[in-house]
Amino acid sequence: MSVGEYIARGWEAHVFEWDDGAPPPKVLKLFYESRTEVAVREEHLLSKRLQEAGVNMPGVYGPVTEVDGRFGIVFERVSGPTMIDYMASHPWKVRALARQLADIQVGLHRKTSSGLPDFKAILAHEINESQHLETNEKSRTQYLLESLPDGDSLCHGDFHAGNVIMRNGDPSDPVIIDWGNAALGDPLADLARSQLLTTIGWRLLPRRRDRYLARGVVSLLNRWHTARYLKTSGADAQNLASWRTVIGAARLNQDIPQEREPLVKVVRAGLAQA
Repeated sequence: MSVGEYIARGWEAHVFEWDDGAPPPKVLKLFYESRTEVAVREEHLLSKRLQEAGVNMPGVYGPVTEVDGRFGIVFERVSGPTMIDYMASHPWKVRALARQLADIQVGLHRKTSSGLPDFKAILAHEINESQHLETNEKSRTQYLLESLPDGDSLCHGDFHAGNVIMRNGDPSDPVIIDWGNAALGDPLADLARSQLLTTIGWRLLPRRRDRYLARGVVSLLNRWHTARYLKTSGADAQNLASWRTVIGAARLNQDIPQEREPLVKVVRAGLAQA
């Protein structure tokens, strides 16, 4: 078994080819030094449980792997564009893909699994740790969070078109990746996080042209996604605005510079209306 060519990097890990001499092709998600062995083992166990729950995700292979003092997880290598890349090359299909994204999310929320963390507990911790809200704003947001439903649905926690791979470029075979934030909770909390990530995510694109184009389409993506989700799931949207406020406050704990100002505005506007 050996580490192969470098493929990509994300917020929490590098991804490399992984050769263990057996099919299918695999990759190693090698976490940065800041990620402890305990945390990686927890994600490995979580991934196994999700696989057992029938989630359409890359397969998980072997135990946690250590390379040069860093810990990683071996996954099936899924080839193909992300849904967001597929949208960029097939703009005439954006509406249909936004609806498909909603259908995938509804399907996830109809599943549950044992041993996953509680979404509300995660949010409460992140809100408390945020450095960009006043003490009274944290308290009011925590109070708002306590008033919202618990739920026991499977929530991805980072669900957006960039985390869905169209296997071999086939829209009919979507594979969901990056499950490190998975938890059990109210489906509308997960939907609210998807809305927020779509709304602010364009700011992280490296090229100005891409940011300009993405900014113009995100409102349409959210509208089509949300409308389809609510229609398909039959969910009551009453708590959606409150969840957006809470999710925005929790997201601030990640301290991404491009997101600070818009997230603070989301939280303060939400608290003013609550």
